Amino acid sequence: MKIGDVPKYIVYDDACHLKTFCENRAHISERIRKVCDFKFVIDKMHIQGHIPTKCRSDCHPKNYPELHAPININTVVCEQINFWIGRFKYIVKHMNYFRYIFFHYIIFDLYNTFKSSGKINLSNKYEYNKNIDIKRRYTEENLDLY
Repeated sequence: MKIGDVPKYIVYDDACHLKTFCENRAHISERIRKVCDFKFVIDKMHIQGHIPTKCRSDCHPKNYPELHAPININTVVCEQINFWIGRFKYIVKHMNYFRYIFFHYIIFDLYNTFKSSGKINLSNKYEYNKNIDIKRRYTEENLDLY
């Protein structure tokens, strides 16, 4: 995909309703008609909550094999990033507007740097064993005493 190319798909958690919303307003302008030409796809995480057959037949991600092979498109990346950035909510809670914006600018810049170098992966689960760290710290403090 080149810069300036328009994507063929809109992946959204409520794409079936967005599609009908767009189709009902297609007569208003040319821009809305162009948006209606896209293929609307519900992301993998939210498809389980869509029970009507219209949602599953029109917007199911399995209906679009080009999203899966040869490259597997991560359709829930926004949910993963929201979960990841949510860890900083207590840090930014009492910041003023400018510090808040600056903090997120730096955090997302670091995230992009680590993501492009392969040092961070949101799909992996990281576990931290608190007991091992306490034991290691305790032994290091004892070594300093002697």
